[in-house]
Amino acid sequence: MTTRPIRRLLSLLAGATLVLTTATGVFADQTEVGMKVLTFDGWIDGSGLHVIGEIRNTSSYRTNGWVTFIVDPGNSGGPEAFQDTVGILNLAPNGRTPFRVDVSPFNPNSTTLTDITSGGYTEPLPLAAIGVSSNGPLVSDAGGDSVPVQIRNGTARPVHIFYAVAAFRRSNGRVSNMGKGLQDVVIMPGGTAEGAVSAGPSPYHAVRADIDIFARFEDGIFEPVVSWQNWFRDIADQSLRMSIAWLAEHGITGGCAPFRYCPTAYVTRAQMAIFLVRAFDIPPATGPDHFSDDDGVTGESSINALFEAGITGGCTPGKFCPTANVTRAQMAIFLTRALSLPPPTGDHFSDDNGLTGESQINSLAEAGVTGGCAPGKFCPKDPVTRAQMAAFLQRALALP
Repeated sequence: MTTRPIRRLLSLLAGATLVLTTATGVFADQTEVGMKVLTFDGWIDGSGLHVIGEIRNTSSYRTNGWVTFIVDPGNSGGPEAFQDTVGILNLAPNGRTPFRVDVSPFNPNSTTLTDITSGGYTEPLPLAAIGVSSNGPLVSDAGGDSVPVQIRNGTARPVHIFYAVAAFRRSNGRVSNMGKGLQDVVIMPGGTAEGAVSAGPSPYHAVRADIDIFARFEDGIFEPVVSWQNWFRDIADQSLRMSIAWLAEHGITGGCAPFRYCPTAYVTRAQMAIFLVRAFDIPPATGPDHFSDDDGVTGESSINALFEAGITGGCTPGKFCPTANVTRAQMAIFLTRALSLPPPTGDHFSDDNGLTGESQINSLAEAGVTGGCAPGKFCPKDPVTRAQMAAFLQRALALP
């Protein structure tokens, strides 16, 4: 199917003023708040006019939202307004969600867009988060976009999935399409549901998909449930947010505070111990306390479990240095031991020569767990952020 850009539409979009309205008392327990349109693109094909993009929840509340644009079809009927509910229930503050609005019939020779706005209503805090992830390759071609999805209900109550939504993205991160799937599915406690999330044709090639849900508990009053991607309110701008969500979905992290993951904070050695024990199911320690400087520290039991598993000997004799930040070289040593990786066959980085951990760094590279921090460099002395740790662990646990 061929498409052609809406040149006048996009030129008007580029200069459009975003009118964000606020009001109070719309419903007894809801307030209307403004949202921001981040990006947008449009095209015309044989089926009509299409506008895709992404909005951000700029309020301090969780919301569900909509996007509205005014189209003048160039006929005697005058401008028309088109609106679509976007994204998910309970979008976190600072959270982003895609939209796609399709309009037909229309006049392709005279259609212009005169305004585009977005808004939402405040929603209660979610009671729980569940796992939502892709479980197969993404397909992006002339027929549209599709990605297989698995949803895992790790709660003790049935969850009703109204639908899963995917923001298909280009290599530059912009939304290329929006699709829905797995509609009206009830997942029992401990159960999973699998299906495809698909979208119609788009002129933009997708390379990845961010997946979220619109859901609630099935067994009582309206009580919202979200995916882990939307549980944390501080990961919306993170390129590694799906790795962070994956880490939470598998019970390896619960975040740093309620609704927060702290993605840019550095991983301490004690936190590293906790991550590894949960990720690799390392059994509890059975012996005495092995270090003198971790008494009463969160993660003490995990630190001792790592010692007995042979993954750490500490930072100096009898000490673990639990509050010190983990460097990328130390992370490589921890992961290589946990994975029992073989010695490397080559040297892959120019900035780790002679450093402690050089062998383990190269082993991680050959296993596909890391590609470095820049071409030919690993940055071994840099501290590891919590977002980077999520990506390292996801890749490590995906190894056969």
